[in-house]
Amino acid sequence: MNPCLEGYASLNKQIKQDRKLRIIGLFLSVNGHVLSAMSAFAAVSTAIELNDSDENDEVTYQPFSSDDEAEMDQEFENFGIPPGTSLQDISNKQESVPVRTNPAITGSKFRPDDDNLVYGENEITVGLKNYEYLIIKGQYSLTIQRGAVEIDSVLFHASETPVKICSPSLTSLPMIASAQVTDRSLVNDQRTSENEHLFSSDYKSVLKISNWKTGLEGIGELYPPLKNILPLEIPSDFDPNSSHAVLGYSFEIVFADSGYTGVSLPKTWKTIRSELTEGVCEDRNPTRVFVLGTKNSGKSTFVRFLLNSITSNEQNVVILDLDPGQPEYSPSETISLTEQTVPIFGLNLKQFSQTLKTDECHYIGFSSPQRDPDTYLEAVSKLCLTYESRYASRNLPLLVNIPGWVKGFGVKLLERLSQLINPTHTVYLHSSSSELDRELDDVSFGKMMKAPGIFAPAGYSASQRRHFNTLAYLHTLGGCKFNMSPLITSPPYSISYSTSLAGAGLYDQKLGAIGVLDGAGLNHEDLQLCIEATVVGLYSVSLEEFASLIPTMVQTHASFPNYLNDTSQLYTNAHTLKFLGLGLVHSMDTDRKLLNIYTPVAAKTLSSPETKIVIIRGRSEVPVQEIAPRDVVLKYNKKRKKAKSENLGLPYISLSRTEGKGVKSLNVRRNIVRRR
Repeated sequence: MNPCLEGYASLNKQIKQDRKLRIIGLFLSVNGHVLSAMSAFAAVSTAIELNDSDENDEVTYQPFSSDDEAEMDQEFENFGIPPGTSLQDISNKQESVPVRTNPAITGSKFRPDDDNLVYGENEITVGLKNYEYLIIKGQYSLTIQRGAVEIDSVLFHASETPVKICSPSLTSLPMIASAQVTDRSLVNDQRTSENEHLFSSDYKSVLKISNWKTGLEGIGELYPPLKNILPLEIPSDFDPNSSHAVLGYSFEIVFADSGYTGVSLPKTWKTIRSELTEGVCEDRNPTRVFVLGTKNSGKSTFVRFLLNSITSNEQNVVILDLDPGQPEYSPSETISLTEQTVPIFGLNLKQFSQTLKTDECHYIGFSSPQRDPDTYLEAVSKLCLTYESRYASRNLPLLVNIPGWVKGFGVKLLERLSQLINPTHTVYLHSSSSELDRELDDVSFGKMMKAPGIFAPAGYSASQRRHFNTLAYLHTLGGCKFNMSPLITSPPYSISYSTSLAGAGLYDQKLGAIGVLDGAGLNHEDLQLCIEATVVGLYSVSLEEFASLIPTMVQTHASFPNYLNDTSQLYTNAHTLKFLGLGLVHSMDTDRKLLNIYTPVAAKTLSSPETKIVIIRGRSEVPVQEIAPRDVVLKYNKKRKKAKSENLGLPYISLSRTEGKGVKSLNVRRNIVRRR
């Protein structure tokens, strides 16, 4: 057998082993089918266990299409799951701005041949000539063996220490370019038998790119719309007769016309970078930089650019990420304050890690502050106070990523943010057609510095990127490792809840109360229906702090957890709740007073005897595939067809084409954008 295909077969076997049930129980771990008060989510857990025993009806998601899958793709469209499509197909349908002030980089400037590219079992060795660069999609460990390279304009000299990068095609891919050595004392060249011939005057830099798999490569099995963001084990266009066929690597070199883009930084950005970073530690007052612009203008890219420039010079920097829709330094739909010490390239995997030491983080529960601006501003105020108390005296610079809501009432929000943060500089990323200038005339932003934005077609929708962040977070194993098997194949944590506020009810039960953002007027008896199968934020609060909430904010019920009737007060400076992380509620057992939940938060953290848990529910989106995995739906759909039934028999999901009287299918058109 071809050794490449042998490796593929072995990898497939390992993937199947990884899909076995994993135990993540806490306190009283329970399986969904033994709950006396079974939710629809719990019923799906039972369905999976029952289906696993049916050996003659096994259907699993395959990365390549078939007639059966094509039929299911059509049916999946009926309940909102887009069929697997290529990046190019998606790019043609998504919102885009037809202005790009910097030429797009769509592929590597590198032509492989038998001399400059050496294949190994788990790595490749590449020789780069002057002015050549690589764009690489995937997960890899990069070791510089000769000379120096620039990764997104950050200089690295040859060293035995690798740089690990995860670069899915959700965003622009890092650019790795040959560079001039600036200090020979920093260079530690590594000659080997594989790269000896590359140590010649023809080549400027030599790189070893090795496999690095985190588990995220399996996300396509759980969530098919994202199956192309990382390389498959066998690419769909694989040609075994190609002279440079690559099989089994966790990465791939991107060439021209691939549909992907690399990070391309305008010269104006580098000029502004020099002005902002020069003497950043010498000023008596710390530099505070607002990065402002409309959606999809490159704000996050510019913040990352400044972060890498500062940390590469061994200077720490503080990031205030105020965009709950696309956070890069904390979980989905949160805002955070973090101290960064090293450059970040590609996807920031630390945002999914429970070992991340965020100084302060708050769950907003919405993808935009527009839904609840008052609560949002209260949370921002707390983050600003934390910066002033911990970092201002250390003179650490502050970089602020502002949400893209900068029109209408969004301008008023910017005024308030400016008052809270008092920026010394504002970088305004604009387009040639921007109408925002006159709306900002009355807002104080310190020194205004205008720069062209990077406006490019979005390969994936904002909703799909949020789904990725949520799934990656919920499936993290810690240490940059992920298990993308459906959560419902494992038992959830069980947390006991109290139904009283006196005696043992206050101290013995872990879950103190549940609150619902934007949930005014919610009937307490509807709390179970409201909370099950939803993404929630978990907070810890001291017993004394929780007792202070009781008189005005907490109401009780004989069967359901205590309910917070005014969640907005939690975000004020009068209370000190600590955000622990996110969770996905599995079910509520009202007989045994247990809330069953999936969360990567450590059991030790949740079980601390000195704190109570407070759960906050917002409007975070739950990917349908998480609560109804594709292979389970496929199995049930086969059985439905055999039984000639319209009812799928599975919670949350309906594939029936029968419509009630007056009902009409809603076809969402995502290619319509507002005229600018």
